Formats: sequence, C-alpha cells, structure tokens
Amino acid sequence: DNTEKYVYATSWGVSTRLLGALIMVHGDDKGLRLPPNIAPIQIVFVPIFKTEEDLLKIQNYLNQTMNYCKDNNITYYFDNRQKLSPGYKFNEWEMKGVPIRIEVGVRDMEKQNITLVRRDNSIKMIDNITLLTSKINDTLQDIQNNLFNNALDFQKQNTFQTHSYDEFKHLINKGA
Repeated sequence: DNTEKYVYATSWGVSTRLLGALIMVHGDDKGLRLPPNIAPIQIVFVPIFKTEEDLLKIQNYLNQTMNYCKDNNITYYFDNRQKLSPGYKFNEWEMKGVPIRIEVGVRDMEKQNITLVRRDNSIKMIDNITLLTSKINDTLQDIQNNLFNNALDFQKQNTFQTHSYDEFKHLINKGA
C-alpha cells in the first residue's frame, strides 16, 4: 500500500500555558483584566432599573451607542437580566475582565449622563451620553496600552539574570 498515512497530534500545552500566563500577568485581586484586543466582550452595558418600562427606556437611550459599537466591530453585551442586582452584575463582569463597563440608570438619563468604568484601573467617569461614542475607541486603546505597559513593568521587576550558582541561591533566598 503506497498511500501516505498522516498522524495528527493535538497539544493543549500552548493554549493552557498562554491562558495561565494571561491570568498571571493581567489578573488582580478582583479577577481578570483582559486587554481589549483579545477580550470576547469589550464593553458591557449594565442598566440600573426597577421596572420593565425603565429597562426599555434605558435600552432606547443606549441604542445609538450600541449601534456605534456594532458598526465599529466593538463587541458588547447589554446585561438585561432582571433577577440580579446591579452590584452583582458589576462584580461578575469585573471578575470576567471586561475592559469597559457602562452603567445607566433612570436618573442618569434625566441628566443625559452615563457612567463609564475602566477595568484596568477602576477609574469611574461620569460623562454626557453625546460624548460617549467619541471616547470609546480612545479608551479601549488606552486600556490596551496601559495593560501592555503594566506587563512590561512586571517583566522588568521580576526578571533576573545570574552569572553563578551562588548568585542564583542568593536571589532565591531573597525571595526573587
């Protein structure tokens, strides 16, 4: 039989190691901090509502922003789950590492505001809804750059070079 036989092997080592490295480098006490370029969801919209009517008003209020995201290939999720508190949702999305959380309640709509929270540094900004679309791309890029620079700093602070076994033992004993 002259037919060639191929054996295909699958290795999970690269993918699990990369995930582990991602978690080690970009994780913090609150959970993951995913860089926007690899985050499956880049923005989560969390409406703060009491009634079904409030939820629909908030969804309409955010419709233009969500369309902007769709048109610009920015992945988003509108978290309209009704039996969970806003605080629970904030914590859940923070643990999952979503780069931007946008909070909107009925009072925010009356003032034409939104609250934008960055996952990388927990900075909370209250801004006018009309300015939001102009800031989304810049904020995502800034988060990407910030996490990259944090990773570089981490690497510089935690990488050591030794030239002898005694120097190596000294670094180990020091806790490096």
